[in-house]
Amino acid sequence: MEERIKTLVADTIATIQQGGGKIVGTVDAQYIARRVNESLEALRAFHPNVSPSRAKRILNIAGNSKTGESFNLPALATCPTGARLAKVEGTVCSRCYARKGRFIFANVIQSTIATYAIVEAVLRDDTLRGAYVATWKAYAKGRRMIRLHGSGDVYSTQYWALLKEIAAACGGTLFWLPTKETLVASDRAIPDNLIVRYSMAKVNAPSDVASDGELISIVVDAVDYDYSGTFRCPATFNPTWQGTCNDCRACADRSKRVIVYRRH
Repeated sequence: MEERIKTLVADTIATIQQGGGKIVGTVDAQYIARRVNESLEALRAFHPNVSPSRAKRILNIAGNSKTGESFNLPALATCPTGARLAKVEGTVCSRCYARKGRFIFANVIQSTIATYAIVEAVLRDDTLRGAYVATWKAYAKGRRMIRLHGSGDVYSTQYWALLKEIAAACGGTLFWLPTKETLVASDRAIPDNLIVRYSMAKVNAPSDVASDGELISIVVDAVDYDYSGTFRCPATFNPTWQGTCNDCRACADRSKRVIVYRRH
């Protein structure tokens, strides 16, 4: 596992540097390995009465300045489509926010890689998988909404199946999943509480591209953009919100078919 983590560290640092970022602090692969092993040992010794705070630690849920908390993976390393789009000027991913800001700090990089390594271990072990899903159920209890992927995306069909299993086990909680992956967008067998919002690849994409029943999001920076029929994200458009969601949950609201975000 440690060799795999070292590779992920090197790849994540390279991704950030290619986007013009400079790492703040030192990324410690050994710390990541210890953190992953801590969670895996907790899953092996899983107890059904695990507390939400303990479940949060096991799952490695991170703080998020917009939504409070989110489940994050390494940017681009877990973004099959995003990694390609990052090389194309004019796309949202060419200026990915997860390659700058707080994401360049060593502790954040360590956290996203640890989360990814935990997920990969769970996907290889059915016993761990059962405990992992049950831990999500403990964490989600009483929560109105959970954001999936403050960074990262659905990187494989196996991982997508796991996310659907988690959502189905946590029926009382909404899961908001922004994605650029077509394997997700084309799936029609999705739990009702898993709200998939497909992210348009190009900045300033027209707002009338959504097909029937599809939820989409668009990033804009044009001053003359036509906002007809859209919902403008107050966290990015209203300065008084200071970039936070507050109690807004429009992204997980199916009545808001097209949500527009101002470009970071």
